[in-house]
Amino acid sequence: IVEIAIVRVEPGKAPRVILDTLVDPQGPVRCTDIHGIGDDDVVGAPVFADIVPDIVAAMEGALVGAFNASFDMSFFRAEVAAAAHARGLRTPPPHVCLMWLRPLLKLGARCSLLVACDAHGVRPGDHRAAGDALACALMWPDYVAAAEKEGIVTIGQLTAAGSHKY
Repeated sequence: IVEIAIVRVEPGKAPRVILDTLVDPQGPVRCTDIHGIGDDDVVGAPVFADIVPDIVAAMEGALVGAFNASFDMSFFRAEVAAAAHARGLRTPPPHVCLMWLRPLLKLGARCSLLVACDAHGVRPGDHRAAGDALACALMWPDYVAAAEKEGIVTIGQLTAAGSHKY
């Protein structure tokens, strides 16, 4: 992980970024061509283990929603396993994947975040953590409305409704 952002969506309130930080991966930064973050950008950034308390506080009582969540959760699991003092973090945290929810909730086919944002009239993220997380948060009300239309109001019902496990 070279960057992490958490956007909270509370009922009746606008989404808000409550954690947004670069992370020192303690090695060379990979995939710079995708996210634009290079080795120089993470100099002086905290290592994952140092921000565990902030992550725990930011995710308290939350269901994590992400686009292609299994990809993100694989990195999250690895970081938590490597962080000696990662107590308090569930791995993976309770989460749903907006990419897999699209067809289940009849919102469209699985697609890229960019295509989903366009379909929902949301400004897409820039493949940086905060921008992508905010884009997902802005689409979230459409997902909730679609789930309710399908009679899905609990995670148990969601899990039973499709082949992808949440």
